[in-house]
Amino acid sequence: MDLDSVSDELYAAKREEFTALRDERAKQARPDRQLVDSIAGLRKPTVAAWLVNQVSRAAPEEIERLGSVGESMQVAHQRLAGAELRALSKERHEVIELLTKRAQWLARKAGYTFSDTAQRQVSDTFEAALGDERALEAIRAARLSTALAPGSPETWLTAALLPAKRDSRPRVGPGGAGSAHAEPGSRGRPDAGAGESGNGGTTRRRSGGRARPGGDDARPGRGEAARRKGDGAARRAGGDAARREAEEAARREAEEGARRKADEAAEKARREAEDAAEEARREADEAAHEQESAEQALADAEGALADAEQSAEDAAAVVRDLQARLEDARAAEREARAEVTSARRSVTSARRTAKSAQERATRADDRATKAENRAAEFE
Repeated sequence: MDLDSVSDELYAAKREEFTALRDERAKQARPDRQLVDSIAGLRKPTVAAWLVNQVSRAAPEEIERLGSVGESMQVAHQRLAGAELRALSKERHEVIELLTKRAQWLARKAGYTFSDTAQRQVSDTFEAALGDERALEAIRAARLSTALAPGSPETWLTAALLPAKRDSRPRVGPGGAGSAHAEPGSRGRPDAGAGESGNGGTTRRRSGGRARPGGDDARPGRGEAARRKGDGAARRAGGDAARREAEEAARREAEEGARRKADEAAEKARREAEDAAEEARREADEAAHEQESAEQALADAEGALADAEQSAEDAAAVVRDLQARLEDARAAEREARAEVTSARRSVTSARRTAKSAQERATRADDRATKAENRAAEFE
């Protein structure tokens, strides 16, 4: 006997036989204390877990198909293969629906109610195998004690999407945050509206229709410096806007991720609460059934006790009557024996009297004979 063989036997047996069979195998495992504790620690499966175990044992090829679909979906997600994902998604629904229908048929065959909660737990357990190799192995082993919760398929996209998000962020160059948006060759280009080309290549600015003495003609480097300063300000402004846009996108993404995690956590908590409530209701039903059975057994035992007590009373009355009759019979026997003794005495006395009378008669006859003989002599 070892833990693997006992586990296979227990989780393949009927669910209502699990506890008694587990306790029996734990007793048989003595004196191996470690094995006893391991067997005693095996948990009775929920209805959903029991059904998944039986489906895995009855249709292992469909479980392998489920694992193959899950592996293909993960690869397709990472490759962002849309057409392949649509085809695999359809196959995924078909496989899970087929397995769930098998579980429903087994539930009906075993006499279990296949409630909406049980159906959802069965489907979620098969769904979990699509994205988690450990869940798939647990289903293959067919030793589940409780239903499994599916993971989020979004985790399959992480490897493919994260690099794209990093590449799409504005790149900050040596010139500032907006340098990535500058067009090639535009740096240091004169502003088209800054002035006009005059005679001799000089630039003239008009102010009220009059030329300013000592203006840009006197300082040819001043306009270039101003244009460079304006370009730098524009680049900084563009960089600030891009940075704010990136920060806003990151904030929205973080909020969306937080909301998604919160929703997943809430959904998981809701499922766990429903599972706990379902298990509690099932245990309460079993306890109520056991209590009803115990009360019925108690009522039957009390009825049997009352019948036995009445039978005992009747038997005691019969015994008392028989004892009285026996006493009367014994008294009659004693009287009869006394009468027999008296009769025997009377018979004995009569016999003695008869014998005495006979003897007297014999003697009388003898005397008569002698008298007759003497009389005859005198004649």
